[in-house]
Amino acid sequence: MFANNFILTKVGPIDQKFSTSKLLANPRFCTMSASGELLKKIDPEQYFDQFIGESVYPDGRDTSQFRASVSCTCNLSVAPDSDEPLILYELNWLECIPKKQVEEAELHLRRILRKNYLLDEACLKVEDTPSTSFNLRFTLHLNIVAISADGFLTDAVLTAVQSAILDVTMKLLPVERMKKAARKLTLKDFLVYTPFLLYTSSFRPNTSIILCDPAAELCALVKNRCEVITEFDSQ
Repeated sequence: MFANNFILTKVGPIDQKFSTSKLLANPRFCTMSASGELLKKIDPEQYFDQFIGESVYPDGRDTSQFRASVSCTCNLSVAPDSDEPLILYELNWLECIPKKQVEEAELHLRRILRKNYLLDEACLKVEDTPSTSFNLRFTLHLNIVAISADGFLTDAVLTAVQSAILDVTMKLLPVERMKKAARKLTLKDFLVYTPFLLYTSSFRPNTSIILCDPAAELCALVKNRCEVITEFDSQ
């Protein structure tokens, strides 16, 4: 059994216009913070609008930046060739992440794996098997843990999974007549998931603002959304 681990963390820089250090240095910070929380409860649309009108989220992240944190561990096992899936996975998450976000990410992942969009079946075959009655193949086991997210999770899960797969090396097995050296796995295509919301601000009523990787609270307010999975050559 061989294992590889990959952790993906995406964190956007804090915009200088909303620097946390400057905000904490302001003596009116406590009053402003309390007023902001009250406004978010009374009129959440107006609360977010004042930030998005300046192209930032309330946490200071630019509306064109993404963030999330996912860990993916890969293990390989060898068994007789069969119709079982090439990739098996287990998806876990910390309690701070809403179950609905995880279910949405798992739905996309399940479809991708079921249709074998990531790997060619031939790359998991064990060559020079000493038996004439059956062939051997590798099965890839993924242990995915969502560490943090607020809004969409699929992009981080998909990127972590593909990065972990590319880091896998299938080592030489003690099977008679096997002459091949260790080889790396290659992806059919590198898939990229990108979520957007189309937001209309009172500052720009005639223009839709594209929001990348919005927070869960914004997802609840904005109905117009777009989720895209695109293919790129893994080489």
